[in-house]
Amino acid sequence: MIINPYETSFGSMINKKPIVEGLTKYLVSSDLNLNYEYSNADDCRLVFITGVNDDEKELPLWEHPILFEDHKGKQVVATDMRKYVKLAGDFTNLQSIVKDKGGFEFMLLRAMVMSDMASGVYGSFTIIEKNISLAFSYWLSDSISSVVLLNPLEKSVLEIIIMHYSNMLLVNGEIDSSTVETSKVKISKSKTSLPMNLKGVSPIIDKLKHDVKDIDDLVANIKAGLDSPKTDMIDTNTVVNMLGSSWFGPGGSESVMMGIESMPTWIAMLYSSSSNKSYKRSRLATILEKHGRKIDLKELNKTLELYIKDRTFI
Repeated sequence: MIINPYETSFGSMINKKPIVEGLTKYLVSSDLNLNYEYSNADDCRLVFITGVNDDEKELPLWEHPILFEDHKGKQVVATDMRKYVKLAGDFTNLQSIVKDKGGFEFMLLRAMVMSDMASGVYGSFTIIEKNISLAFSYWLSDSISSVVLLNPLEKSVLEIIIMHYSNMLLVNGEIDSSTVETSKVKISKSKTSLPMNLKGVSPIIDKLKHDVKDIDDLVANIKAGLDSPKTDMIDTNTVVNMLGSSWFGPGGSESVMMGIESMPTWIAMLYSSSSNKSYKRSRLATILEKHGRKIDLKELNKTLELYIKDRTFI
């Protein structure tokens, strides 16, 4: 599982050294008097940079929440909120200074999911895993099948392959035979285009690599699972180009490329696209609306809305 977007294939090409060095220096100087953060003795620290003082204003800008260790060896998720808030004197919570609600909620949810997953806290996501993976599957499979002509059975097999990839990205810990069998059961109970029972799903999954981590593994699984000359048209660059313009929120195509490999980014894109009017015209939102009942977006959005509201410090 990749939690930190800067550890994805695309994110690893971004020079994060000045970001981490600047934040580490700021955390050391501020120590227990940091302007806005949430933490406890066991979990990952959540730090939000608002530009409230000169030290924060001088920090380098960064686009995506970043996970790193502070000077005490504690995990930190730091998020640059400077472009999403408008300072007006002292403030008691972030909600009171928001100027871009859509961007703010996307960044907030992304950081919260990263923090919880880094802390091994998965309870809130377990009940909506099927929604998360099925939505991911429709996003990619609809985009691919708009370019590569697939018959209904091939389209359904593609959905199953992608859903398994997503299920594996959500695994907390080692991937073993029981993990794979659980994925098969979840897929067999999901509302793919042509639903298949466990007997139909199993031979498809058995052809695939399970310990996946990036888009290259996904493409390799698509070729192995579909086993058709049509997959000659599918490679990493093609998939990236197909998906790159499907999201126009924070990070744009960068978030898309990270979201293919990092579930916290995908979960934030999914929630924002299906719940926020600012992003309703995106291609991702259109795909989600098309399959909304099968995905059960109402259940997903209600769960994530409560997840955000439970963070009373915000």
